[in-house]
Amino acid sequence: MRPAPRASGVPTLHSPGTARTGHAARTSRTSRTSRTSRTSRTSRKEAHGGKAPLTDRRRRSAARPAHSAPGADSAPAADVAERRPVAFPRRIRHGPRRPARPGRRPAGDIDPELIHRAERALRASGHRPAVRCADGAEGWPSAAPYDAIIATCAVRTVPRPWLDQTATGGRLVIPWDTAWCNYGTLVATQQADGTAEGPLAPYGSFMLMRSQQVDVELHRDVLRPGQTPERSTTRLSPWTVAGADLNAQVYVGLCVPGAWHSWDTEADGAGVRTRLWLADDAATSWAAVDYDGRQMSTFAVSQYGPRKLWDEVVRAHERYVAADRPALGRLRLRIVPEGRSTRHEIRLAAR
Repeated sequence: MRPAPRASGVPTLHSPGTARTGHAARTSRTSRTSRTSRTSRTSRKEAHGGKAPLTDRRRRSAARPAHSAPGADSAPAADVAERRPVAFPRRIRHGPRRPARPGRRPAGDIDPELIHRAERALRASGHRPAVRCADGAEGWPSAAPYDAIIATCAVRTVPRPWLDQTATGGRLVIPWDTAWCNYGTLVATQQADGTAEGPLAPYGSFMLMRSQQVDVELHRDVLRPGQTPERSTTRLSPWTVAGADLNAQVYVGLCVPGAWHSWDTEADGAGVRTRLWLADDAATSWAAVDYDGRQMSTFAVSQYGPRKLWDEVVRAHERYVAADRPALGRLRLRIVPEGRSTRHEIRLAAR
């Protein structure tokens, strides 16, 4: 797989939105930065002692660009995908990105406007792959089976058609997402029994497939008047599970499904300097872990709802430590067909 110019597949103007409001703010890829991006970076760095977090998920439905973040890098996974000959890779994308390799290799998206824009960008770059406007989650059965399926959108559950349309021994290269952390790329090999299994490779951070996105906002949908949370304390620092350790974040995300977090540096509670909010996609449970700005030995915890989210995170981190803090490459996922969908099993590879 050869690198291709990124800029040719990215719109000049896009609307990344903002984490605090969800309102789209048009941004030019030709300018170095925007006022909105500078402001959000500054506020997020405060919560991490000067280090910006990977994500801020206070607003789950904020508009997102249809291309990967500037720091995203899927090259390692792409290299793995082509350790064996690939005859007819199926690329599933959400809008214009890097041009595909020469040849009639199929690619698809659900948005006609984005498809037309992608086709123009591909022609301008000298490539003419077959492009189809359809729901990429359904695959492209008429040309199956494929030796490789390469997705340029992230998923939390592998669509069943992708599994069914991959030839035995073929590869599925899929950016992985959890509600907690958007990081890592699954590189799975199709097995003769209809399952697929492989490691999570580092890098890869793409927008979540539209059909798997969840429209939940903390203050709009989760926090309600009259809620009485259970209160306790914890010795686990919130930065340990929602900070710079991406291996820990991925592990927590896999072990605590549907739970997401958001940093708040403008907490209104007395004696609260920084707060880590947790909530679930069902909008039924939430938790808050507070830093008082004075000491880092204990943190106040509030939890509400049927799920004790912080307790789940603490248990996940204990398993992470007990497993000797596995790097991403040691985590393997086994994708198993289940009805019209799939489920995944988490496995830990030996050192």
